[in-house]
Amino acid sequence: MMTLKRIFTRGAWILGARLSMLFTFAVYLPFTLNNPTAAAAQSGVVWSADHETGNLSQWAQGTSNNPAQDSGTCSRPPNGVSTDVAHSGRFSMKMTIDSSVQGSGCRQFRYPEILTGQPFYYSAWLYYPENYVVRSHTNIFQFKSKTDSGQSDPLWIIRTDNRSNGNMFYTLRWKGGTYNLTGPQSGNSAQDKTYSQTALDIPVAKWTHLEVFFRQSNQYGGRITVWQDGVQLFDVDNIKTKYPDGDNRWSVNNYGLDISPNPVVLYVDDAAVSNARIGPGGSAPAPTATTAPTIAPTIAPTIAPTIAPTIAPTQPPASTQPAGLNLKNNFLPVALSGS
Repeated sequence: MMTLKRIFTRGAWILGARLSMLFTFAVYLPFTLNNPTAAAAQSGVVWSADHETGNLSQWAQGTSNNPAQDSGTCSRPPNGVSTDVAHSGRFSMKMTIDSSVQGSGCRQFRYPEILTGQPFYYSAWLYYPENYVVRSHTNIFQFKSKTDSGQSDPLWIIRTDNRSNGNMFYTLRWKGGTYNLTGPQSGNSAQDKTYSQTALDIPVAKWTHLEVFFRQSNQYGGRITVWQDGVQLFDVDNIKTKYPDGDNRWSVNNYGLDISPNPVVLYVDDAAVSNARIGPGGSAPAPTATTAPTIAPTIAPTIAPTIAPTIAPTQPPASTQPAGLNLKNNFLPVALSGS
C-alpha cells in the first residue's frame, strides 16, 4: 500500500506536469504563431503579402523601388485591395484592365529577393471571376531582365490561353527571340518558344495556386519549373533567364490585349517568395519528370532531364510543409534589406 506521503508526492508531480503543459500552450504557442521570425523560419518563406494591412504596403517592404507599375487602362480600388473575395482573411489585391483598345497592364513587382540573384520559389493564389477568351495575349507571371543600359524586357512569362472548348489554361513562353536573344537553351536560335500542357485548366470563380521555381542564369545554367495547385505543368532546365549584363525581376500581372469579356478582372492573394515549395504538394520540393509539353507548331524545344536545383538557397531549406500552406494563419511578412 502507498503511504499518505507517497500519494501526496505522486499527486503533486502529476499536477505539476499538467500545469507545465498548460503553460506551454498558453505562452509558447501564441508566441510562435505571432512571431514573424519564428513562423517564417518554420515555413521557409522569406517574404509574403496577405494584404490584411488593407493596402499593398507589404510589396514595398525592404525596397525603395515602386512595386506597382501600370500601363494602358489599369484601374485599382482605393489602396489597391478589395473585399470582393479573399483566399483567406478579408482582403485581396484587385487588378482590372480594359483590353479592348490597347495592351493594358496592372503589374505588381517584388524586388529584394530576386535581385539577390539567388534561386527562389515565387507563388500566389489567383482568382478569375469568369472565363476569359484571349484573342491576342496575356501575361500573368513574368520574369523580366533589365540591363545596365536600362533595357527591360520580359524574357519568361506565364500567360493564359484557351483550349478548343474555350476553357482557360496556362502556357509558358520564352520571349527572348522578340529581343534578338538566342536561347533559351544552348544551340537554339533567336526565336520565341511556347510550351503548352494538357494537365490542368484554370478554374473559374475558384482560387488556384501558381508556384514557380526560378534559378537565374545569363548563360545556360538556369531553370524554371511551374506548378498549378501542386501539379507540375512545366520544367525547363539549362536555360538562359536574363541578358548577359542584366538582372531578373518578378511581377504578378493582369496584362493583355483583346480579351473578352471586357474589362478583365484578376484577384491576387497570399503571394510569397520562399526557399521551399509552400503550395499543395509542397512536401516534395524536387520537380518530377513529366510528359513532353506541347510546343508551338514550328518549334520543338527539348525538356531537359529533371534534377534537383543545384544552387543553394539564401536560407536553409524548410522542413516538410503541409499541403496548401495558409499564409495568413502561419506567419507574418518578413522584410529583407532593400535594393
